[in-house]
Amino acid sequence: MLIDTHFHLDFCPGFSPLVDVPVVAQTLSPHGFSIHPPTRFLSLGLHPWYATKEAIAEFPRYAESARLIGEVGLDFARGTACQVEAFARVLECVQPGSVLSIHAVRAVTAVLDMLESRPDVTRIIHWFSGTSDELTRHIRAGGFISVNPRMLATKRGRAYVKQVPGDRLLLETDLPAHGETITPAEHARILTATLDGISDLRGEDMRPQIEKTQEAIYL
Repeated sequence: MLIDTHFHLDFCPGFSPLVDVPVVAQTLSPHGFSIHPPTRFLSLGLHPWYATKEAIAEFPRYAESARLIGEVGLDFARGTACQVEAFARVLECVQPGSVLSIHAVRAVTAVLDMLESRPDVTRIIHWFSGTSDELTRHIRAGGFISVNPRMLATKRGRAYVKQVPGDRLLLETDLPAHGETITPAEHARILTATLDGISDLRGEDMRPQIEKTQEAIYL
């Protein structure tokens, strides 16, 4: 069984994600988390673009009972101070053993610095786009990366897929884009194609290892 570890349920009304492929359903805010029916893989988010004072204040209310956390992180694209406050609140509130799906765009070092306070959580940087040195630091700290088709479309992304130990790789689609529609069948096809791309780059069938890693983290 393959799992899409980074899927935007908020952007896909009416989609039934558990029909074909289990998804780790990222949310953008505590409010977004609260309005979805509880599922096994529903994730509590505080995305840096949606890190309002109200969302930051609301996050602890749900963090006590949520094991899956995401989407969270930093990119400094807007509201730097508020983003840092939000990610600090996330790291302050999440429970030991939580699994974090992290957005880190032009901010990987800052994210890794802040994560040093929480060695007791599983950290997954989705669609890793930092430097090779930052990736090495992330992996040495026990981190994972989740890989999507757009990452495989870049020279750097393909190099990182080959650089990372096989047991630190996960699959994601980062779908759908806001306003986009996707069928369960198309979603399953994209995830399988991503697995095939990773296997081709590494010269081995990565399905057994990725399924083993998924099981250790999510099941």
